[in-house]
Amino acid sequence: MKKNWAFILSVVLFALFFSFSASVQALEDIKINPDDPLGIGINSDNLNSGDLVGSASDKWQYLQQEWTKILMQNPAVVGIDTFFKQFNIVFVILFAEQYAMLSPVLWLVVVLWILIAAGTSDLIRGQFGMDFVISFLLGVITTVIFAQMKIFRFFAELMLKVAFTPELWYVRLIVWLIIFAVVFAIFQGFKILSKHLKESRLAKAEKETAHRQKELKTYTDAAKKDKA
Repeated sequence: MKKNWAFILSVVLFALFFSFSASVQALEDIKINPDDPLGIGINSDNLNSGDLVGSASDKWQYLQQEWTKILMQNPAVVGIDTFFKQFNIVFVILFAEQYAMLSPVLWLVVVLWILIAAGTSDLIRGQFGMDFVISFLLGVITTVIFAQMKIFRFFAELMLKVAFTPELWYVRLIVWLIIFAVVFAIFQGFKILSKHLKESRLAKAEKETAHRQKELKTYTDAAKKDKA
């Protein structure tokens, strides 16, 4: 169970992301207020309100702003947000991302980061037989390097682009299920490979031990014959 915590966390966050995409879908037929709801300085005199349906990114930004307004009315959420803002440098170092409570890219990066860190740690422990702390630290260092190379951001943006592009909610659901299946396969692949490496290492150690015992027995038998 303790080895599945990263996967369970990813399941929860992926479910949240799908609910976000469903919310964006619900806005498809909502016309954006011409009075510059996004704060981008649009001159409403030059716009036809009948054409202000808005792009998917505009609607996501609008929805994100509305969620922020609602969430920030809760003192507990404000406290959590304020706390994490104080540690923005940690997000920059670990994930190569600025902290933003409702940034889908950030939280997808966090999910990928956790999965890769857990998988890498297992691989190192399985291959070299290191204890949990050392393998965990090496896994984190390796994952931080990947994050600073913007590998996680690339895949996060790609996943969001693919997931939010289809117009129909059931198409989005299928896309999310495919993404989830791929992530699950990768996670299971890490576990299987780690187990295989550990078994191979133990088998090799047992073989070497048996070989040394055989050599020791040979020397012992030879010594007994010499004494005789």
